[in-house]
Amino acid sequence: MQAIKQLPIPSATLGPLPITNYQLPITNYQFPISNFQNPIFNTVRT
Repeated sequence: MQAIKQLPIPSATLGPLPITNYQLPITNYQFPISNFQNPIFNTVRT
């Protein structure tokens, strides 16, 4: 759950599935690479 709390802004910025991150937190663990490969996520990080 720490991973979800550490990425609150990027998750919300993704827009396409903000609720999915909260309702299905397991998705973050099963598809962590998707968040890192996401161009929007990288922009928010930088």
